[in-house]
Amino acid sequence: KYYVYRVDERGNRTSLGSTTKNYFTDSKAVMGTSYNYQVLAYASKSAYKGAYSEIDSCLTVLGQPTVTVGTVAATGKPTVKWSAVSGAVSYELYRSENGGEYQKIDTAGAMSYTDEAAVLDSKYSYKVIAIGEEAVLNRESAEKTIICACGNATITGSLNGKKPMVSWEPVEGATKYYVYRSTKKSSGYKKVATVEGESYTDKKASKGKTYYYKVIAVSENTSSAYSNYVKIKSK
Repeated sequence: KYYVYRVDERGNRTSLGSTTKNYFTDSKAVMGTSYNYQVLAYASKSAYKGAYSEIDSCLTVLGQPTVTVGTVAATGKPTVKWSAVSGAVSYELYRSENGGEYQKIDTAGAMSYTDEAAVLDSKYSYKVIAIGEEAVLNRESAEKTIICACGNATITGSLNGKKPMVSWEPVEGATKYYVYRSTKKSSGYKKVATVEGESYTDKKASKGKTYYYKVIAVSENTSSAYSNYVKIKSK
């Protein structure tokens, strides 16, 4: 196993503990403080132990923000959320569009951001930097990528004569809509039509049968999530 020591400026060692692994986390380290470390390797008998390693130093910095991305259901605009980091005084959000250079788009104390400037069908990558009292303590998150998609359609149901009809308002950027149908509320949906307008009449619906419908809005390169469902019984 290995014994790990902190070493002060006079060369005095303080034992932090031992490990059988080839790494050790100093959980009691204080952010903003630099520490010196040495490691001593032990064999099965103390007589076989090695010499102290060379001294290495490490500055305790901010933790790395954990970033998640999603979309606003109604608009398809990207949303970025990140975890709070102990010791951070603020956060900086950076964005890359379609693989370009990262640009800072927000400085905030909040832990979320909706990118209202995002353009439909464009790909965006985001990074968050936790900002400390000193720049040397700052820590950057991993990159997260998402495509700005269509917003979700909101549909209503009615009868067109005796056949079920679903209708919806136009979704910005959508060029067509996929209509899905099922005989169950929560599963079994299958695409029954592709339409360019804002309504669909299910002329193949069986007499007296109840159906559930959902719609997906589709742009040139992306599609929304399912809309709400509507329940319609044909006559």
